[in-house]
Amino acid sequence: MLQCPKCGTDNLLNAIFCRGCGDKLELDNLKPEAFEVKTKTKAQKIMHLVNIILGIILTLAILIIVVGALFPVSGRLTDAALTEQAEKNYKTLLIRNRNARSVSFTSEEATALVNQQFSTYTGSKGSPTPEHVTVLFLADGDVRLILTAKLKFLNLHTSIKATPTANGSGTFTLDVKSCKLGLLPLPAALRPKLVDNFTTIANSTLDRAKARIGQVTVLEGNVTIERAPIK
Repeated sequence: MLQCPKCGTDNLLNAIFCRGCGDKLELDNLKPEAFEVKTKTKAQKIMHLVNIILGIILTLAILIIVVGALFPVSGRLTDAALTEQAEKNYKTLLIRNRNARSVSFTSEEATALVNQQFSTYTGSKGSPTPEHVTVLFLADGDVRLILTAKLKFLNLHTSIKATPTANGSGTFTLDVKSCKLGLLPLPAALRPKLVDNFTTIANSTLDRAKARIGQVTVLEGNVTIERAPIK
């Protein structure tokens, strides 16, 4: 290293100008000590080691976040087929009638029904494009939705756990309890960018069905919906 005689800044051996003060480095004016390799103090060695360790930890943390976010979620029902009975039950649910009527759907049937709406939907620009939804009915009465979407060349899997609520007169909501991107918990502030397109689909295609839901009973792998009577 070359030490500037004016400001004392260390410069590379081939430096022409000092990186500290900007003055030209005249080799003739440099003292022999300027060419000596300075031995690092113990404190400097410790700080150098600490910086290396922090860099490694930061790199590992970034890798864990990336892998966790892109990790495929287990439980997806990618081969769910729509049965004739499920279609019949769905049509029954949509009928406007003064009489209450109950229909049931398995997780596979609900998944197939929801994905019928995805064939022509591309999503809004800048948001992940919805490709598939898995609907899982859980033993605790909640519903788990696995939303698979593509953002450029990346496949993103957002898992939502929610409690379905119906007031008996055609008002149906899902109260979101938790949300994950891959294996990583997703803060509420970051959820809209990933789930807005799915919400748009639900609002535009399932409005009629939502308005007919009077009561919902969720058991493991199955849901029973009581149609709200027309008053």
